[in-house]
This record gives sequence, C-alpha cells and structure tokens, in this order.
Amino acid sequence: MIALEQTYPRAIFPSLWNQFAQELPFGRVFFHEEVKKELTVWNSPVSRWFQANTPDTCIIHPDEQELDELGQVADWAENLRHPKFIDAAVDEFFKVADSWLVASAKRHRFVIVTNEKPAPQSIAKVKIPDAAAYFHIPCVDTIGMFQRLGWVF
Repeated sequence: MIALEQTYPRAIFPSLWNQFAQELPFGRVFFHEEVKKELTVWNSPVSRWFQANTPDTCIIHPDEQELDELGQVADWAENLRHPKFIDAAVDEFFKVADSWLVASAKRHRFVIVTNEKPAPQSIAKVKIPDAAAYFHIPCVDTIGMFQRLGWVF
C-alpha cells in the first residue's frame, strides 16, 4: 500500500484509488492481518485510506495451517537457503509482515503483490520474491496486479 501510494499518489491517480476501493468488497484482493497492523501503526494518509476502505472480509487471519507454513518459511530462511542469510536479515524478515505474506500465500495459494526485486545471492536481506520462488508462489508487481484484475484507467 505504501509503495502504491508512492508510485500512484491518490491526488494524481484518483481513478485508481476509487477502483481499488470499489474492488475490495468483492474478495479478489486480500491483506494479511500483519499488513493491517503495520499500516495502522504508521498512521499515514494511506493507512487511513486502508482503514476506511478495507472490509474485515479482506483481512486474512492466521490459522493452524498458516502457522505450519510459517514454520516452513522459517526453516527455509534460517537453514535451507544458500547462500545463508545473516542473522539480522532473518530477524528483520520475521519482524515485519513479509514472512507472514509468504506463509499465507502458500497456505491459500494466493499470488503475492510486491514491487521488491529478487536478489537470490543476497545474504543481507530476505526478499519476498526469493522466499516465494522457493515455495513456488507466484509474485507480481503492481502493474501485474492491475492486469490480473483487468483494471484499465
């Protein structure tokens, strides 16, 4: 959401944000509970937009299966990934919503929307696309999301 606002500010792209708000009740776009927590803490204009426009039915809450998937994501980040991440990278990955996004997408067979670029040789930061690739989870960027949803502005 923050990246969307930075790339497509609401003041310049109101039709995009209006279409986004209209789409949310139809259940084709979801946000993880951890993303909601992060956005709420920031208390920015985009977080206020999110709170005003995102019904609770669009929020994914972890269940037992997702917790199991999170354990597999942790095992990959801490033990299976080569080259091995530095401890600070793994700590940061689990401190923010990123690890939950991967686990939730794995659990629900969702597509992750992220503008992060893969960095398969990086040891300093766990990138969502790299974790997703290991688990065969598709990732798209913002434009890819627009295409998948059939949005035209």
